[in-house]
Amino acid sequence: MSNIIQSKHSSVDGKIPLVGDLTLGEIAVNTFNGKMFIKKDDGTESIVEIGAGGGSQELKTYDFTSSAGQTDFIVTGLVFSKASVYSSGIRDKESTYTITDDGTDTTVSFDSGKSDGTWVLIEVLVTT
Repeated sequence: MSNIIQSKHSSVDGKIPLVGDLTLGEIAVNTFNGKMFIKKDDGTESIVEIGAGGGSQELKTYDFTSSAGQTDFIVTGLVFSKASVYSSGIRDKESTYTITDDGTDTTVSFDSGKSDGTWVLIEVLVTT
């Protein structure tokens, strides 16, 4: 037999429940923004967003075509430390490249140079 769990919900943009709206452990959902909330009590009752600070995520892709022997591929204007990297459609092992940044741009550097015309794809999951 299945159980139905009902939560409090709102479809109003930006609406957040008040402390008095929820009991401890009760979940509230804003279906307009796709956010969830719970009531927390660490000595002071408050409402917290579940997963707060995470924001939404977007997969960004960066395409390059290598020149002969090219090892470095620079993504300008984005800093990241983890990515999925592909050469000619085949995912590269993380042990074959390093990712470094200068605070503004990020460079993916391969251990060995790519052949002329190799398609390199870098995928980054960005939190917005």
